[in-house]
Amino acid sequence: MRYMTIVCAAVALLTVASVVRAAPCTIARELVSEECPCDGGWRGRGVFTQCVRRAANRMAEHQGMGICRTQLNRCATRSVCGKPRAVTCITKVRCYIAATPADCLDNRGMVSDAKSCCDLITL
Repeated sequence: MRYMTIVCAAVALLTVASVVRAAPCTIARELVSEECPCDGGWRGRGVFTQCVRRAANRMAEHQGMGICRTQLNRCATRSVCGKPRAVTCITKVRCYIAATPADCLDNRGMVSDAKSCCDLITL
């Protein structure tokens, strides 16, 4: 019984530590999404990712959120933003961006309404 209590306490502590570390990047993602909204009518994926890259660089320089720059850029490239028919697709082992819902279903995936695979990651 004591062992279970210690294990549960350790898991809870690790979870809290993960949430505290993730908090600045969650805030950074919200700020970037205001500047570069996914439904912003982008002319293409490159224009969207460039907007995110510039916003992430500014945040790193002026707001001290440099630790989030890589995560912000990764989430932008793992999103459907700037890809008109793309969907977030979930399989048993991963999340990826499929070109169309049919492509996702052909690979035995489940179509998600999430804008990015990063939105589906839980701590």
